[in-house]
Amino acid sequence: MALADNDGSYFPRKPLIAKNGYPYIPARLVSFTDPTKQWYIQFRVWDVIQEKMLRKRVMHGKLADIKNIDERTRRGEEWAEILTMDLHDGAYSEKEARDKEIEVVAFTFNGYTLINAMKFVMEKRGKEGKQQKPFLICINHVTEFLQKQNLGERFLLRRVNRAFVDSYLKHLTDVMGIAPKTYNVYVSTMHNIFEVLRKTDHKLFPNRNPFADIEKQRTTSRKHAAYSNAQLAKFKEVIEPTDPQLMLFLHFIYFTLARPKEIMLLKVGHIRMDIRKILFSGDDAKTDIEEYVGINDTFAAIIESSGILKASPNAYVFTQAQQPGMVLLGKKYFYKRFCVHLEALEFRSLNPNYTMYSFKHSGAIGLFLATKDPYLLQTQLRHTTLEQTQVYLKDLGVFTDHSALNKWKGF
Repeated sequence: MALADNDGSYFPRKPLIAKNGYPYIPARLVSFTDPTKQWYIQFRVWDVIQEKMLRKRVMHGKLADIKNIDERTRRGEEWAEILTMDLHDGAYSEKEARDKEIEVVAFTFNGYTLINAMKFVMEKRGKEGKQQKPFLICINHVTEFLQKQNLGERFLLRRVNRAFVDSYLKHLTDVMGIAPKTYNVYVSTMHNIFEVLRKTDHKLFPNRNPFADIEKQRTTSRKHAAYSNAQLAKFKEVIEPTDPQLMLFLHFIYFTLARPKEIMLLKVGHIRMDIRKILFSGDDAKTDIEEYVGINDTFAAIIESSGILKASPNAYVFTQAQQPGMVLLGKKYFYKRFCVHLEALEFRSLNPNYTMYSFKHSGAIGLFLATKDPYLLQTQLRHTTLEQTQVYLKDLGVFTDHSALNKWKGF
């Protein structure tokens, strides 16, 4: 309910901040016990031209038309509440100082600062279950750029043009030293942000997205490294007798095709032996979406023989106690133990890209070669598209079947 006073006097009130970052003072009904005095609704609104809050009084005539005092009070408070909601949503003033009348413009992105517009998109995409991290990184980069250029965080969204974009991208490459692959991700993210803004407010950048037609930088693909079956067997021979917990951890990476970080966050309750699936929570997974991966017979036997299913569903599968528990492991707990064996077997001298993560790549190759089913692999990898899986397999060199050269007879 909007605030009201009985004698028309103004009482101080701290400004609130609207969604677009502008300050405002909520609307309130100003009423009088003397029926001859004029009632009105008063508020303060930010003017983007004069860059200050201006006092606004409205509804004089409409309130005067209501003769019943109780009804006038009720309607006045309702109108004040509606006006306050508009102010909270981003209503602002946009008139030159010489104009006597101050127009309150309906909510539009034209009044937003660039930073708050980007935050608006991040919150909107977050509500849709999308990943927020790329948006947050871009917001931080733009904030740093504005500071470097002495533009300030109140730089308006509507002032963004191609010259601004080119200068910002030059900042990413020349000042921040962003690598080509990461640069391309940030360009795509910024393009997506401005597409959301343009679709939400059709008057904003009506002709073209400011980040449209940005040339992507050339990147060099680095091949993933996967272990051979002989190497996998050697790992098992060396690790299983002395460190069964590490071996179980590596089996989880191999059969689920998950990242080591995701496995460390896995809880016993996520393992559904009744339906032969493992749930990767949206809070922990790379895509921020809850998804299941399958459990085959070999992996099911490994899980059951480990005894981890006897623990509480809320317990982490892997802990420092060598059994499920409630204390989360440090990030490098298994990595340090694994590197001891990796160095001892001298595999890294064969390929510097061999890591614990290579068990995932080895599992992906094994699954594809055993089934020749890219769709099943896509599901197990939790890839969004089949094309993503095909690129991944190509990077692993799976599609290179040199034995087919024997069919080439020459002349």
